[in-house]
Amino acid sequence: MGLEAYTVLLTPRSSSPLVIGHYAASIQSLVSEMQREWPDIHRDEEEHLCQPYPPQREEAFLFYETRLGLFQIMLTPHREGVTASVRFAYCNPRSVYRPFTSVIAWLMEQYGMCGYTMASDRSQELNDPYAVLTVLTPSMDYNRHLWQLDAGTSEEAILSPGRAIERFILPRCLSAAPALSVQT
Repeated sequence: MGLEAYTVLLTPRSSSPLVIGHYAASIQSLVSEMQREWPDIHRDEEEHLCQPYPPQREEAFLFYETRLGLFQIMLTPHREGVTASVRFAYCNPRSVYRPFTSVIAWLMEQYGMCGYTMASDRSQELNDPYAVLTVLTPSMDYNRHLWQLDAGTSEEAILSPGRAIERFILPRCLSAAPALSVQT
């Protein structure tokens, strides 16, 4: 399968306050509003520094981590407005579904956004913030099961996608790699 995370991309509708010309505040203001609503959301400087491009001034990387699980949020300015990418590693316990989908639904309702799943089973458009958990659960379960088969484990761990690869995938790849022989 090769994908380590379930991702939902949120984009603003034309009537959204996040569309350029409508949203007067910066992404930093949006981050503050999210943190007031979701106190367990914090800045993710580690993820920001790990990007394969120089950090953008207005980009924001956030994470939510509790005993329920961990998911990441990336807020990015574009010509059309602000987009949000929300993702969790499949090794997280299933309990991450509720806070994950609650944040997605809140962003959809609060900021007039629509969502698109980036799952391997199918891309799906999300328009109803009140149905996000119900609509996404079968897809999250299916993709999580595929990842467990690919990783060769059903062990759960509260990890970011990058840490999930380090813990579950890399050791499996290294053990499967043929031993190098040294000729003398």
